[in-house]
Amino acid sequence: MFAGLDVLPLEQFEDAAAVGCNRITLRCEYTHPSTTPGGRSVCFPCQEFQEIPMSQHPESLDHMLAAWNERDPARVRAHLEKALSPEVVFIDPSIVTRGIDEFEANVHEVHGRLPGADYSHASAIDRHHDVVRYAWEIRRDGELVMPGFDVTELDEEGRVLRVLGFFGPLPEKED
Repeated sequence: MFAGLDVLPLEQFEDAAAVGCNRITLRCEYTHPSTTPGGRSVCFPCQEFQEIPMSQHPESLDHMLAAWNERDPARVRAHLEKALSPEVVFIDPSIVTRGIDEFEANVHEVHGRLPGADYSHASAIDRHHDVVRYAWEIRRDGELVMPGFDVTELDEEGRVLRVLGFFGPLPEKED
């Protein structure tokens, strides 16, 4: 039905039965739990929450963010080597890059257009399987230049394999 997922009666799962949930649930073959924006796993049928340990936070995202904030152009590559899969694909409304070389060139080009900007996560990391999502923002001199969010896929080693970036807030739904 879903790649890597089996739909089975919940009574087959001791953990779920312990919280009294008797609905159908998804059993995942991966080790990463589904999470909420607050970093908690959730059983969606019964809405029981569990805290996610910090070890679930992908270190590669910290290295990627460090590359965006690195003021020394010669040090950007070292951050990216720790963060990215060699096959990384980066897609946002302004560019598509493939590989670490093109990703690095994009970082330098953006630094040239926005000198002195600060890049930060503007939300917690929401993770399930090897996919994470998070809001980010770019600020310069304390002023917001651009908000956005990324959906990022990680490889088996936890390195960034694909980034799908979006600029600005989600549009309002039209009735």
